[in-house]
Amino acid sequence: MAHLRHIPTFIILNTVSILALVAGADSPETTLPSPLGSGQFIFTINSGGYERVAQVHIPKGYKPNTKLPLVLVLHGGGGSGTIALVKDGWATMADKGGFLIVAPEGLGAMPKLPTNFKTNPAQWNSGQLNARSPRAAIDDVAFIRQLLDDLKKKLPYDESRVFATGHSNGGGMTFRLAAELSDRFCAIGMVAGRMAIDNPKPTKPLPTLYIIGTDDPLIPLAGGEVKSPWGSWINRPVIEQLEKWAEAIGCEKEQKVLSEKDDLRKIEYLSKNNGPKLSVIYLKGHGHHWPGAIQTLPESMIGPIKSKLNATDTIWEFFQNHSQVVLPQKPELKSNNGGRPSSNWTTPAIKAERVQYQTFDSAAIKSKVSYHIYAPEAYEKEKDCRLPVLYWLHGTGEGLAGIKPLSEFFDDAIRKEKIPPMLVVFPNGLFNSMWCDSKDGKVPMETILIKELIPQIDKTFRTVAKRDGRMLEGFSMGGYGAGRLGVIHTDLFGAVSILAGGPLDLEFQGPRAKGNPAERERILKDTFGNDLDYFKAQSPLMIAEKNAATITGKLKIRVAVGSRDFTADLNRAYSEHLNKLKIDHQLTVVPGVAHETMPLLKGLGEANWDFYRATFGKK
Repeated sequence: MAHLRHIPTFIILNTVSILALVAGADSPETTLPSPLGSGQFIFTINSGGYERVAQVHIPKGYKPNTKLPLVLVLHGGGGSGTIALVKDGWATMADKGGFLIVAPEGLGAMPKLPTNFKTNPAQWNSGQLNARSPRAAIDDVAFIRQLLDDLKKKLPYDESRVFATGHSNGGGMTFRLAAELSDRFCAIGMVAGRMAIDNPKPTKPLPTLYIIGTDDPLIPLAGGEVKSPWGSWINRPVIEQLEKWAEAIGCEKEQKVLSEKDDLRKIEYLSKNNGPKLSVIYLKGHGHHWPGAIQTLPESMIGPIKSKLNATDTIWEFFQNHSQVVLPQKPELKSNNGGRPSSNWTTPAIKAERVQYQTFDSAAIKSKVSYHIYAPEAYEKEKDCRLPVLYWLHGTGEGLAGIKPLSEFFDDAIRKEKIPPMLVVFPNGLFNSMWCDSKDGKVPMETILIKELIPQIDKTFRTVAKRDGRMLEGFSMGGYGAGRLGVIHTDLFGAVSILAGGPLDLEFQGPRAKGNPAERERILKDTFGNDLDYFKAQSPLMIAEKNAATITGKLKIRVAVGSRDFTADLNRAYSEHLNKLKIDHQLTVVPGVAHETMPLLKGLGEANWDFYRATFGKK
């Protein structure tokens, strides 16, 4: 049975007051408010025969029945969830950012005895423990799994945006969760964590941010013997740990330096196949202290405190930029999709401001098909207005992760009058439909979008139902789709925006295909029937060549890609192909941007809004 007790607000002044507060287990108790409200509470569950405790922070302004993102915060060895919430600034950040926190408490080295900083420090079984110790027998991964399950029954949270972070031993536990429980998280970030897993094999690689001080005495960069208040051990060099994790999440072992300043160095391990990256920030001259936190331990123990970075701000920003939907296993739908597990014609609903989840009955597959649509404030206030429509085509994957940031991006621009009010439709393009009809006809994606969804939108919503009132835009696979469909159906669309489109070669042998041959084989089989001629016929290059005479001077086209994007060279070649065909278009290469949607759109700056204004007008 889960129980919650209320904790009074407090301010930590020094180490003594922290320890006194944590020891104060007899603080006044209250029940969880109904309806739920802001505050800090204790949540307890029984796991593995032990009563396990977690601090839960509900942010200021919380509205009942609202599912917010959740951040799991794991304290360092000898610490506590309470300390992490206040000392590291997580409670303040949650109030500011509008997210929930659960900060569980570790168990002592002697788990049946009360924890004590010096004699029985609270810790996590992150893989570093002696296998014969009683603490090593306690499964903290199972505890966290149960904690997340039980918490959502009492305090529903957005399961599509769950993140994990930790410090020191808590950072090591974050690594272990990402290796053994990755399906429950979107991204991880940590400070000075020791990866103690010998052979990590996450089922779903996660974007990772790792922050480390170059003068950390407890996680020394060069490795070697480490001495702490609780004994000594041998650490492997940090670079070896990072390379092992980079390999585990599908990244190259080589580092790419992003920036080098007097006080910090940022590097990345880039993905081999357009997957998540490992980002690392080295803090020059800094020790083991959580950057930006209240100091609670002497420098003689944790090393120098030099960095001006605020790790809590930095990690939360990283989480916001790496949100993605983590979906539970779903039964296959009984529709005419060839039995492919990736063909889920109805997706879960994404909750975002001014975004609706809709379905319609598709005659092509004899099944319901879902989509999301964003409607600006003007659509609600001006009941007689008709608005233009942007159709946004997602990349490989179900595209759900991008709906919230994209809708917020467009909503902000409309509110600031950078672009006119418009509807934004997010179609369901399945995992890797390539936005075309499969050769076997079992996944008629182009048919559904063009012949069913667009008429459905015009029938259901007040649209400008003509070509000048429609624009097609997509990223990656969606850019490939926009380049195809916009050029074929010039009677429906007045503008096409191709963002980092791909694959834009006729042999399907670009960098991504070579880096992930299994994905290439799957797409070539499922969508193109292992027929390279059919693949070529669907290519934006061939379609542009076939339709050049009908689109010249009629269709606004832009191509944009980041300079660090693995598709950059092929997008440039596609632009040259359009030039040879005398097809007017814009090409923009955004410096320093990799294969990422939001950085690319933001990197376009004012030119991005110019394109929308040129298509739909200024207001």
